[in-house]
Amino acid sequence: MFNGNFKEGEEQSATLEEIDGVVSARSFQMLAQWVCVGRVVLGTLPPAESITSAIEFARLADMCGVVGVESLMAEVIKSTIIDNPGPYELDAGSTNRHTHYITLEHIISAAFLPDGHPVRNVLALATVEGYLNWDDHKFSDGSSKVPSFSTDLLVAVKTTLRSMSRGDYSVTFTEPISGEKLPLQMSK
Repeated sequence: MFNGNFKEGEEQSATLEEIDGVVSARSFQMLAQWVCVGRVVLGTLPPAESITSAIEFARLADMCGVVGVESLMAEVIKSTIIDNPGPYELDAGSTNRHTHYITLEHIISAAFLPDGHPVRNVLALATVEGYLNWDDHKFSDGSSKVPSFSTDLLVAVKTTLRSMSRGDYSVTFTEPISGEKLPLQMSK
């Protein structure tokens, strides 16, 4: 961009407009950290904001063709989910332990990342427990509005189904975010 006969090349500067869900002051700062020192420090953020930052940075890096951050941002999201579980509401017929801080906006924003992107994958994996065990999980309505997320979720469910095992009185599966063995809740 800074070479050649373009305005940016002559002035050695470029203007980067804010793009909702992609370019923000924070995601640009993260990109600069990654390019200059090869690492990113998020700092202490509330869980939902940490997930937002990771998705924004992943999208900005993808837009700029910067590689090597995909798995790192997926790990940031996974760690945020594990370190900040939502309540387990067995009586309510749902669990949002791994989706408590994930929003539909996160799902929609991540859907702009390429197929197979680790950030998309970790968001889908986080919803598997609710999807398998409850008719009315957190994203049961919203997932149909984002076809690529539905596809990611099917892949995550297929992977999880391979971990199923049968005991004397129950069927269990390995929850893909925490690695816990959980019972499959049978319909009544």
